[in-house]
Amino acid sequence: LVVDGAGPLRYFGYTEAAMAEAFPVLNELRAAVPDTQAVRDCFVLPCRKSLSWGFHVEAIVLWFRDSGVDGGAAVVWGGE
Repeated sequence: LVVDGAGPLRYFGYTEAAMAEAFPVLNELRAAVPDTQAVRDCFVLPCRKSLSWGFHVEAIVLWFRDSGVDGGAAVVWGGE
């Protein structure tokens, strides 16, 4: 994610472990996904997907929590 108008573009990186720690319910949701080949393929083809693949808002919340922006950004662009 980048903050517009705050000087050079800044990027926010996070790990799947950080996301799972901040939102423990995500592990419960992942465990509740049906264990079928079609679902497994969805999570690994063409490459392995992280929790952020299905939980975009949580990734944005991690950024907001750790960014120090504190509501001062006029425009925020998010991309994947």
